[in-house]
Amino acid sequence: MNFKTLNAIVTLFYLHRGLTIDQVVWLSMAFGIVTLVVEVPTGYMADRLGRKPTLLIGVAGLAAASLIHWFAYGFPSFVVAFAVLAFAGACFSGTEEALLYDTLKETGREREMLRHNSRLLSAMNLPKIMFPALGVLIAQGLTEPQFHMLIGIDLIGLVAAFALLFLVTEPKHAKDVSALEKGIFRESVETIRTQPALFMAAMNKVIPFIATILVWRIYQPYLTDHGVPILFLGLFYVLIHSVMFFLKWVSEAIENRFGSARVLDATVVLMTLFLGMAVVSDSPVVLFAAFGLFFISHNIREPMYAHWINGRIRSRSRATTLSNLNIFRSMLDIPVLWAGGALAARDPRLAFVLAAALCVSVLVFFRIRKQDVDGI
Repeated sequence: MNFKTLNAIVTLFYLHRGLTIDQVVWLSMAFGIVTLVVEVPTGYMADRLGRKPTLLIGVAGLAAASLIHWFAYGFPSFVVAFAVLAFAGACFSGTEEALLYDTLKETGREREMLRHNSRLLSAMNLPKIMFPALGVLIAQGLTEPQFHMLIGIDLIGLVAAFALLFLVTEPKHAKDVSALEKGIFRESVETIRTQPALFMAAMNKVIPFIATILVWRIYQPYLTDHGVPILFLGLFYVLIHSVMFFLKWVSEAIENRFGSARVLDATVVLMTLFLGMAVVSDSPVVLFAAFGLFFISHNIREPMYAHWINGRIRSRSRATTLSNLNIFRSMLDIPVLWAGGALAARDPRLAFVLAAALCVSVLVFFRIRKQDVDGI
């Protein structure tokens, strides 16, 4: 699934296909709107139909979105592609975590969630070290046949992913009488209502993520406009995903050494500082380093949530509850990315300032307390 051969130059691809920089950002806003509609139904589908069938549907959706990318030109056609991507992404949102946690729980190893989820996430970085860099080598001329070749490579990967998913053995869903009486959706809402720490964790997670989406949509043309060669966008991917792979692999040791709450605070501070560097500097070397370190700082945050969030959620409604928590991201996507696109059209640095302000807001309003993560 994670070949993503086009990613290192994907914004340049959209600009080549007739979009403006604000429309590129607004594609992510469209993604958020559709996710807001489909997030809970797909989570419910994962709890009722099963994790494995839902993941298979998600891979099929990713393949359909790649096919649309093959032909799409202009903003409306790419909105359709992103609507399909949003549905596919919602099939994975919460479902992968639920499948992994329930697998570990069934074997009495749920306390190993951080270790195994970190390695799963680090494995996702592995193809991103190689394939986007290969994509830059293939498509450095930014021509249509070159773009088609990259999309074709991604489609081959998705076909392989679909085949591999058939080998997955789905764990049992733990059920109890109260869960059967209340229903999955109502149970998931009650879980969030009675545990305010879950809401705080969700906001602490999604706000910096939205900041990275905003920056990710803009940084590629911003770097090339400041003299960074297209080939170096491939090197950028190799470097950041190599570091991400390593940090996620050792994230359990990092958490044991510093604690989740401290790591989450520190990474948001670093993200803010690196965005500040990007705003005040015109040096291609400084910009290259600042954006890379910004993405790396965010990437280490993700494994810190999975263990203790899943420890607070019942198995039967796990995917639905995780999807409900992800709705907060979709609700914020719409106004933030609309504003980010408008600012980027005026001056990309204004969009970076907005992203930095989002990171600061997490420190002020949505910090994770140490007592919330103890004892899980």
